[in-house]
Amino acid sequence: MNEHKHLCQYSDPKKKDHGLDHKNITNLGSDSAALFCPNEANGSGFCYWHDKTINKSGSDVKTELEHYAQNGGFLHGIVLTRANLREIDLVNHKQKVGYDFSYADFYHADFQGAHLFNINFNNASLMKADMRNANVNCANLENANLLGVKWTGCKFENIKIGKKLSQEIEAKISIK
Repeated sequence: MNEHKHLCQYSDPKKKDHGLDHKNITNLGSDSAALFCPNEANGSGFCYWHDKTINKSGSDVKTELEHYAQNGGFLHGIVLTRANLREIDLVNHKQKVGYDFSYADFYHADFQGAHLFNINFNNASLMKADMRNANVNCANLENANLLGVKWTGCKFENIKIGKKLSQEIEAKISIK
């Protein structure tokens, strides 16, 4: 019996720069891995990590995310709104490059005491996230939504935020 598996519908917003969809990535080679989620879709058309309708506020999501990241999981654009990620270790140990959470949604996520050294939150939403006492040293926060983040006691030396915060860029666009 030939059972066809459907892939997650998530595609990185930067795919628009290449004019691509799931059907025409054959000539892109390894670059396609950064654009499309390779995970099997559930009934919503998205995998567990990209499905906005799945509640990920339970205590097990922290361990699941650590395991998923350590095993090379597709982290771009994952949705972890209101997730309890206290003291999570998302340091990509023994690697020069940190985990890449570009375009991820961490609205109201709890990162208190988290280890996020060298993490990439480029274009991610950290709106109202709790980063108290977390280590985000050397993180990339360019174009990230940082509105309402709780930073008390957070270590954030050598971070990249770009020349302007995402809210400043959006404000200028809306004025035009």
